[in-house]
Amino acid sequence: MHMGLMRAVTFVILFSLLALLEVHGQILDDSTKQVFGPETTSFTTEKHIKYDDPMEYSVDTLIDNKHRHSYLNKANNTMQDLGNIGTAIRPLYYQVPDVIGRTSGFGSYDHYIINPVDIKYFDTKSPYSRLGVTFGGNGRSLVDVSFSRSDSTVFNVGFDFKRITSDKQVGELQSRGDHNVLATIYDIYAKWNPEKYLLLVNYSRMRHQQFESGGVIPLPSGSLDNLFLNDSANVWLNSAVSEDKRSNIHLYHQFQVHELFQIYHQFDYSPQRIKFEDPDLANDGPFFDQFLISETETSDASSFETIRNEVGIKGKHRGIFYNFYLTKRDIQYIPKYLPAEGFVNEYYLGSNLRYVLGGQTLEFQGEAQDGGSYRLKGSFSNSFIEASYTRVQYDP
Repeated sequence: MHMGLMRAVTFVILFSLLALLEVHGQILDDSTKQVFGPETTSFTTEKHIKYDDPMEYSVDTLIDNKHRHSYLNKANNTMQDLGNIGTAIRPLYYQVPDVIGRTSGFGSYDHYIINPVDIKYFDTKSPYSRLGVTFGGNGRSLVDVSFSRSDSTVFNVGFDFKRITSDKQVGELQSRGDHNVLATIYDIYAKWNPEKYLLLVNYSRMRHQQFESGGVIPLPSGSLDNLFLNDSANVWLNSAVSEDKRSNIHLYHQFQVHELFQIYHQFDYSPQRIKFEDPDLANDGPFFDQFLISETETSDASSFETIRNEVGIKGKHRGIFYNFYLTKRDIQYIPKYLPAEGFVNEYYLGSNLRYVLGGQTLEFQGEAQDGGSYRLKGSFSNSFIEASYTRVQYDP
C-alpha cells in the first residue's frame, strides 16, 4: 500500500478511535443513559450574529447525497473545473462579487477556501466531531474533518481540516503520487460570549498547488479519435506548477450598550501569494508564445495583501433592524518584476436595513466606495415569493 494512503488511513482510524473514546466518556451518565447527541448540538454563523438574525441549525444526521463527493456534485453541477478533483474551478453562471474594491484577480481556487463568515460556531454540550473521507481511483482522495467543543454556553473552540490530492489523469505518470493537485486547507476558531460582549476569532489558511499540463497536444492528423481514450496522451507541460497560498486572520466583536444600540468592530488581515514556475523550458517551450526574461526557465510571483477594518453601529426593535458602518481597506500589491506602489487606501460607507412584518421580510443593503464603486440590493420575501434586485459597479 502506498505510504501516503497508509498514513491517511492510520490518521482516520486513530481520529475515529479518539473521537469515540471522548464521546463515550461524555455522553453517558451514571445510568448509562445517552444524554447528549445530535438533538443537543447546534450551530450558527457570523452572519446571523452580526445582523441580529438569530438562527440555530441542528446537526444533519440524514444520509443523503453521500454519493456527491466532488466539489462539482456538491455545487449541483453549477461549477466547471479542468476535469480533475481540485483543479481550477469557476461558476457556470455570473456571480456578483462580494468586494467592490480592488482585488488580485486570481480567483481560480476561491471555491476551495474556507470563508471566515461561513465558519460554524457550535453549542455542543459535548465534544462534536465530523469525519468525511473519500478515496477514489487513480490516486484521488478527499479528507474533510471538523471538531468542536464547548465548555459552556459562553465559550466554543474548534477546527476544520481539508485535504485534496489527485494524481495526474492524463499524460505520462511517473509513479503513484505524481500529483496533479495537492491542497491543504484548515481553520481554527473560537467564540466567547459573556453577557453583553461577544467575540468571534478565527485563523484560516490554504496552500493549493496545481501541477500544470497545459492541455493535451492535438494529434498530427488533427483528428480527435482515440485522443481521450489513452491516459498517457502527450501534454504540453511536464514541469510547470502553480501555487496559491492564502491566509486570513479574522476578528469580530460587539458590545450591547442598550437593547436598541450595539457597537461592533471587524478586522481582517488577508495576504495572498501567487506563484508560477516552469524550470524546464527546453521541453515545455513550444507551449509558450515568446520568451521575455529567460529561455531556459520561467518564474513569476506576486503578493496581494489587504487589511480591513470595519466599525459600525446596529440595533433591533421588534421587526426593524438597522446597521450603519464605515470601512477602511488598505491594499498592497507587489509583483515580482514590476515596481510596487505601497499601500493604497479605500474607504466605504454602508448600511443594512431589514423590516419584518408577519411572514414578510423587506431588506435593503447599500455600500459606496470613495472611488465611485457601489453596491445596491433590495429584496422581498414571504411564504409564496422571493424577489431581489442588485446593481453593482466594482473595480477590476
